[in-house]
Amino acid sequence: MAKGKNIDIQFPPPFYKICGKHAKYFKSEAQVCIRQKAPLQVNSWSEIAKDDVDEMWKHIKDALSLSDEVKEYAMKQIQSQYKNKLYHLHQLYLKKKGRPKNVSPDDWNWLINNKWSDLKFQERSLKNKVNQVGFSNLVQGIGTRLVYPIANGISR
Repeated sequence: MAKGKNIDIQFPPPFYKICGKHAKYFKSEAQVCIRQKAPLQVNSWSEIAKDDVDEMWKHIKDALSLSDEVKEYAMKQIQSQYKNKLYHLHQLYLKKKGRPKNVSPDDWNWLINNKWSDLKFQERSLKNKVNQVGFSNLVQGIGTRLVYPIANGISR
């Protein structure tokens, strides 16, 4: 996406989830932002320094010409993608696939020795795994593509 072009990215109520013609550009840029600016050596999003969060907002805001009005919703989306990244890294570790090239050895070792080896983390993972079995037969009723029509009362 060329810088300075008018892009269609929205966070419509009541869900405030990313949608619009160019939502994929937001998600792609958020991944770049997370890879470059989000620290991995924290136990949760809430432990990330305010300066780092502000730097991520500046990156995504400048890259996509977003207004400050959508900061809260954009940052929630980035937080969600950050959590997904950690989940996928953990899955790679569990499957013994090795460290991805875009994760430093220091970060990878910290995740293994501090985050994933933590007793609380392991208990929560086991509890979530057990809980997920009970929901395995449910069908998802809403997805990114459907948010805008549902939020605006538009039927398909």
